[in-house]
Amino acid sequence: MREIREKMNSATCWYCDKIFEYGGDKYQDVNCPHCGVMNSIYNPNNPECKPENKTTEQEWLKKEEGMLLGGKFLKVSDCKTGDTIEFLDGGVWEESRTYKNDDGTPKHQCQFQIKHGGEEKTISLNKTNREALIASWGRDTDKWIGKSAEITLKEVEVAGEDKTVIRLKAVA
Repeated sequence: MREIREKMNSATCWYCDKIFEYGGDKYQDVNCPHCGVMNSIYNPNNPECKPENKTTEQEWLKKEEGMLLGGKFLKVSDCKTGDTIEFLDGGVWEESRTYKNDDGTPKHQCQFQIKHGGEEKTISLNKTNREALIASWGRDTDKWIGKSAEITLKEVEVAGEDKTVIRLKAVA
């Protein structure tokens, strides 16, 4: 019996410059299987459809970060001990674009929309912070909406390196 194979299209990734194949419509947005960067394959005969300008890695990463859950991530450099955050949603589990499991699959991160210093941001809660807030507010994260947590900046060893991290404590 002969195997029927879908006709494949090919493209060269603008970012890693490697050739890859993809199925389906010829003109579409496709993630490069080598580096994961989005490639917009456009129809040159359609004047309304123009390619994006090639960007540097840092520009692309900044754009991607801003697109995740609609905003910027809360960073240690944005905070000081004693600051508070307010939870604006019940959170979602997202595939990490940075961290991988031992088998190479992406780790999942628990991410919430928060308000800090008058700005809406996204925070990824690590296990330590998740467990601290669960102990105070319970496992139903939809009930966390509107609640506040206090930030403490703490020096800890992460993967053999000293780093400053955010620790959260529920505000009663």
